Amino acid sequence: DINRYSLKESKRLILYVTSRKIEKEGKDYADAIIEHLNRYKGILSRRREVINGARNWYELQWPRDEEIFKGPKIMVPHRAMENRFVYTEKICYGSADIYFIKGEMGSNHMKALCCVLNSSAIYFWLSNNGKRKGRQLELYHTPLKRIPIPRLTEQSVEWLSKVHDCDERDESLIDDFVCNLYGLDEKEKAAISSFKEKMRQ
Repeated sequence: DINRYSLKESKRLILYVTSRKIEKEGKDYADAIIEHLNRYKGILSRRREVINGARNWYELQWPRDEEIFKGPKIMVPHRAMENRFVYTEKICYGSADIYFIKGEMGSNHMKALCCVLNSSAIYFWLSNNGKRKGRQLELYHTPLKRIPIPRLTEQSVEWLSKVHDCDERDESLIDDFVCNLYGLDEKEKAAISSFKEKMRQ
């Protein structure tokens, strides 16, 4: 589960099986995987991509580049009631309902970006410029790439990354700081705050 600033670790495990991984890991790995999945071979063999020869029966998913699951990244669920972004350096595998934001920027810059993305200003923007499914925000590729990110100075990055790392972060301070980055006045800040409260009801 992806929450704002935190990631709830799953007790479930995932089999990330691709032909390339089987070749890389060797015969013992391949034998163990195939033995484990063999009881499902009938069902797995009836999938369209297996019948068409695009996948082996034991390949459980269309593989993404495995590197996106490793190293520093910001993760966001496809749908959520509010903007829920988390920065992590842990290896985290996810299905198509999770988006990964990676870049060449350093960890402090990624943490600062996470604070911006979790702000009320971005919630307001996504609510008015993105899409919804019922009451949930649709946090997929198109609205995410259109989010206007403010220019972050070194001082902004330093402050936001420190606040990001606090166990008891004050989100109202982050909201005010981010609104200032966008050049919003007190009336606009109050409108965003009021909008967010109204949407929570």
